[in-house]
Amino acid sequence: MKKLILLLLFFMPLLGLAKFYNGKIVYNNGKVSEVQVNLPLKASKKSISVKINNKKESVKISDIKYLIVTSNSGEDFVFKRGKLKRVNKDGEIKSASLLGKDVDGLTLVDKVYDDIIVSLGAQQYTIKKVKGKETMYAVSESNSAGAYGYVLSKPDDENIYFFFNSAAELKISLKRTKDILFSKCPEFAESINYKELDKKQSFVHQIAEEYNNCVKK
Repeated sequence: MKKLILLLLFFMPLLGLAKFYNGKIVYNNGKVSEVQVNLPLKASKKSISVKINNKKESVKISDIKYLIVTSNSGEDFVFKRGKLKRVNKDGEIKSASLLGKDVDGLTLVDKVYDDIIVSLGAQQYTIKKVKGKETMYAVSESNSAGAYGYVLSKPDDENIYFFFNSAAELKISLKRTKDILFSKCPEFAESINYKELDKKQSFVHQIAEEYNNCVKK
């Protein structure tokens, strides 16, 4: 997957022009449909606009397991549908939605390991050509109150968990989700040297890489 860029509010006007791209929908029941996907894609809407056999249709996000969008240059971008969750200090899994209830949304898959997936959550996604090359952009407002950024999930679990990109908050999140996301590597949360994390890189990616290495030992 090519580098993904999280844009700020002043790039929002770029999303004004809607366009259809070839793609596929993998439904929760295993069915796969060839579609054309309307971009920009609003991640938290209840449905997305597609064309199936050149006919416009609306597909509920809750019915989708994976969505694949293919750029005109032939690169595939994969979205995973999930419910944003958090784990409280008592170990209870709660909705992380501002509405206080489960909301299905789409996250852009960035890195896939055998036992964990790193995705990018945002308000909208769109393809933009820069220097002749098409790239998928994840767009969020700079002052958004929502939890947008990198999330972690298990390959076959619809729950996704947001992680703040700071060492202190990351440590808390790891300890709370260790039995959910990192169960194949006991004491994983305690094994991380948080002071040695590279501040020039995404902490979330570093944690996922460390866990992947631990699982393979």
